[in-house]
Amino acid sequence: MKRFLFLMVSAFMAVLLASCKNNRGHHHNDNNQYLIIEDRTTGDIDIGSRTVPLLRSVYFVTESEGWVGGDSGLLHYQDGVLDPSIKTYLGWISSVYFLNEDEGWAVGQDHEYQKGLILHYKNGEWSFMVLPTFPDVCILHSVFFVSENEGWAVGYKPEFYEGVLFHYQNGIWTNEPLSDPDVELNSIHFTSASEGWAVGNVILHYQNGTWTSESTGYNLLSVHFTSPTEGWAVGDGILHYQAGTWTDTTPGGGYELRSVYFTSSADGWAVGNDQILHYQSGAWTDVTPHELDPLLNLFSVYFTSSLNGWAVGEDSNGESLLLHYNNGTWTKVTSPDMGYAWSLYSSFFTAKDDGWTVGYSYNWDRYLGVEALIVHYQDGAWSKAVLPALEDNWVILSVDFPSPDEGWAAGYRWDPDTFRQNAVMLHYIDGNWELESLPVTITDAFFSRLQSVLFPSENEGWAAGVNWILHYQSGVWTDVTFPATGEAPIDTSGMFLESVHFSSPDEGWFVGFDTNTGTQLGGMIHYQNGTFTKIDPPIVSGQWLLMSVNFVSAFDGWAVGVDWENNCGVILHYQDGTWTNETLPYVSDFWWFWSVSFPSATEGWAVGYDFANGKGAILYYRDGEWGVVSEDLIDTDRDFWNLKGVYCLDKDTCWMVGQGDGDGLVLDYK
Repeated sequence: MKRFLFLMVSAFMAVLLASCKNNRGHHHNDNNQYLIIEDRTTGDIDIGSRTVPLLRSVYFVTESEGWVGGDSGLLHYQDGVLDPSIKTYLGWISSVYFLNEDEGWAVGQDHEYQKGLILHYKNGEWSFMVLPTFPDVCILHSVFFVSENEGWAVGYKPEFYEGVLFHYQNGIWTNEPLSDPDVELNSIHFTSASEGWAVGNVILHYQNGTWTSESTGYNLLSVHFTSPTEGWAVGDGILHYQAGTWTDTTPGGGYELRSVYFTSSADGWAVGNDQILHYQSGAWTDVTPHELDPLLNLFSVYFTSSLNGWAVGEDSNGESLLLHYNNGTWTKVTSPDMGYAWSLYSSFFTAKDDGWTVGYSYNWDRYLGVEALIVHYQDGAWSKAVLPALEDNWVILSVDFPSPDEGWAAGYRWDPDTFRQNAVMLHYIDGNWELESLPVTITDAFFSRLQSVLFPSENEGWAAGVNWILHYQSGVWTDVTFPATGEAPIDTSGMFLESVHFSSPDEGWFVGFDTNTGTQLGGMIHYQNGTFTKIDPPIVSGQWLLMSVNFVSAFDGWAVGVDWENNCGVILHYQDGTWTNETLPYVSDFWWFWSVSFPSATEGWAVGYDFANGKGAILYYRDGEWGVVSEDLIDTDRDFWNLKGVYCLDKDTCWMVGQGDGDGLVLDYK
C-alpha cells in the first residue's frame, strides 16, 4: 500500500457564471494530507470467459499500418501485428477515416448512453469530441474528411426515425438540418470540399452548399467515388453513377453488401453477408473464399493498392475476422484476445468489509452483447453475483442497501432492434437477486430507464429516471408522476432525472436536466413532507446538466454534473436554503463530473472523467476548498480510465468505481 502527499489546488478568484475552463488561478493549501488511493481490481474480480467481438471498419494509412474499429473500440495494425493495447472501450466503432498517418477520425455509438461517438486521432493520441445531439439516442455510421479542417459524419436517431448529418469545420461539429429527416443515412463520401454523396434509404447529393435527395428503392449501406463523375453504392443492390445518372447494375438478387471500395475506375471490391465481389473488366464476380470459413460475415473493405487490401467482420463462430488480400489471395489474420470488457457505475458499502458495485459486462453471444453486472465485496474478496436471466441487453446503474441483508439495484433493459428501453428493478433478499414488479405505466412506456435508487429507510424508497419518479412503500412500487388515478403531485415530463438522495425519510432531492426549454438545463426537484417542488438552480451556461446529488444534512448538500457549453465539470453547493455555483480549480480543457459523496460537512469527493487526457478526474474537498488529486497520487497502472461513481462509508473509507483499459475499475481510499 502506497502513501502519497496530496497538495490542495484551488482557484483564488470567484467569478460569477464564468466558464470553469477559465478558473486557472492556483495556490498550494498549507493543510497538506497523506492520501491512499489504490486500484483494488487488478486480478481480483473474475467476470467470466474472454471473447473477441465483431469488427466493423478498416482503414489503412500505408501498406503496413492501419486501424480497425469494432464493438470493442479501436485496434492498431502495424508490421503484421494487430495491437489490442490501443482500445477505447468508449463504444462500438462503425467507421474509421484517416487523412494521413498522424491524423484520423472514428465514429460510432457510446456504450453507456447510446449517443453518437466521435474520436479524433492526432500525433499519437485519441481524444473524444462532443456532438450536439444530447440527450437523443444516436448512431453514427460513417465519417469522411476532405481536409484537416473540414469533414462530415452521418447516422440515425432510432427513437425518432430520423437521419442525422454533422459537419465539422475549424474544430467544431454542427448539426446540419435535413429537408426530409425521415431517412437513415449509412455512408458518406466526398470528391471535393464542394461535392459529396450520402446514402441510405435515399441518396443525398451535396453540391456547392446544397443537399438534394433522390429515391432509389434500395437500402444502401456504402458509397465510394473514383472521380467526381463516377461512383458506386451498394446494399441490397448495386448502383453505378456515371455521367450524372445512377444505374441499377445488380446482377440478380439476394445481396446484402455492406461496404464498397475502388482502387480505380476499373478495379473494385464489395463485401457483405458471406460475399466478396470483385469488379474487373466491367463485371462483378463472386470470389468469396469459403475455404477460409463457411460463413464470412463482412462489414468493411479497404485497399491500399490493387494488390493489397483488407476486409473485416465476424466468422461463423461469431468471433472477429480480419482478412488480408495480397497478390490475388485472401488469408486470415489472427485476431488478438480483446478481453471481456466491463464497466462499473455505482457502489454501496454497508460496512468496511461488505459492499456492492454495479454496471455491465459484454456477452458477445447476444446482439450488441451487454448484460447487467453486480459484484459483491466481502472479507477482502470480490465475487460476481448471480442475476435473473433476461434475453434483452440490460445495464444496472445504481445500487442501495438499507440494511446488510436487503438491497435494491436499478437500471434498464433495451431491445437493440427497436431501441425500446424499459426500467428494471432488482431486489436483494434472502441472499438472492430477484426481478421486482414495477407499475404498468413505466413498464409499458417506450423509454423508461431508471438512473438512481435510494432507500432512506428499510420500508421506504425512491427511484428516479427519464420522466419518472417511483415511490416504494408497504412492499409496492407506485408511479408518483403518472398515477393510476388522480392528479400527479409533480409534472416531470421532459425531465431526465439522474440521481436521488434523501437526508431523511421526509426530505430529499432529485437532480438531472430539463429539456422543456428546447435545450438541456440543469433541473432539480425538492421533496419535503409529502410535497414536490421544482427548484430553479443557479444558471451555469446555456447547456448543462446534473448527474449526482448528495446531502450531509437537510441544510448542507452538493450536486455535480456537466457544463456542455464549456466542456467542464459543475459543482453546486446547497447551504441554508440556497444553491450556489462553486468556482473550481482547473482540471483540463475537457472534463466532466459523474458522482459526488460527502462523509461529513468538511470533507468530500467528486469524480468524473478528464477527456483531454483520457484519465479519471478526482476532486477532494476539505475545510472549504476543492483541490485536484494529481494522477501521480493514484496507484493504478491503467492507461485509459474513467470514474463513474464514488461512495464514502465514512471519512476514512471511500470507494470509486468506473472503467480502466476495458475492465471495471475500483479505487479504494483509506
